[in-house]
Amino acid sequence: MENFSGFLNNKFANVIQVQIHQLEAQSHGLKLMLNRLSTQFNQLSCSVLATKQQLRSFKQDLKMTEQKIEKVKTEFTEGMILDLCKIKNPNTTLVKLSEKFLLLLNESDKNWPSFKKLAKNAECLKEKINKTTFETLPKDFFSSSLVVLQDYSGILMKLKNYPKAVLVLSELIKVFLEYQLKKEAFEIGVSDHLK
Repeated sequence: MENFSGFLNNKFANVIQVQIHQLEAQSHGLKLMLNRLSTQFNQLSCSVLATKQQLRSFKQDLKMTEQKIEKVKTEFTEGMILDLCKIKNPNTTLVKLSEKFLLLLNESDKNWPSFKKLAKNAECLKEKINKTTFETLPKDFFSSSLVVLQDYSGILMKLKNYPKAVLVLSELIKVFLEYQLKKEAFEIGVSDHLK
């Protein structure tokens, strides 16, 4: 009987030993999984913080561009507008720029004579400029005017002999384009963050 009981004890000890090894292996596997999950969690947390910081930066940049738009609008005085009327023979760059400006204002006629006619009524033009917001821009403004942003320094060089009003006019177009680019970047960042 003692042999049988010793045999049972050995058998029972072996079974327990096997279960202990299985539990240790499971425990080790769970520890590895926990470490991987912990690492992934830390990486995701860092990614979320970086994304939030980037979104704050985009938002701040957007706000600064909005302020820049308002600043340029105030720089564009009625006196400057009247200086535009004095331009007799505009070069091709100025004609194209005036067309982009009329598009910005959502005017139906987009040519030099329409631009000059609008500029002759400085008070009306100033009011239109002040009422122009990102929300009032025509849908094709960005695609039609992107060339201004892409070759801004070249455009300025071609316009350097004109009154300051022309430079302010080009700056107004440029800041609206910058705003749209930054707004799109912000919206992409927000949608990526929500995924």
